[in-house]
Amino acid sequence: MAGKTVTKNTKPVEKVEAPQTPAPTYPKDVLMRAEKWADRRDLLDAILDIGKVYTIDEVDRMINEYFNKEV
Repeated sequence: MAGKTVTKNTKPVEKVEAPQTPAPTYPKDVLMRAEKWADRRDLLDAILDIGKVYTIDEVDRMINEYFNKEV
């Protein structure tokens, strides 16, 4: 086999992503009792809807948007 050049297969490997599990969601009454927002309960009562569920990230984003909106 002298004189032959052996090359490796350079085909790119496809990246396989693991399926993402959805973030847990909570109704308003559970979020209102959370220690994390103990000092924001009045605000949560105003911005969250009864019967709807929210992720922790959604609630944090809603709180940030409330405090950063222009007056």
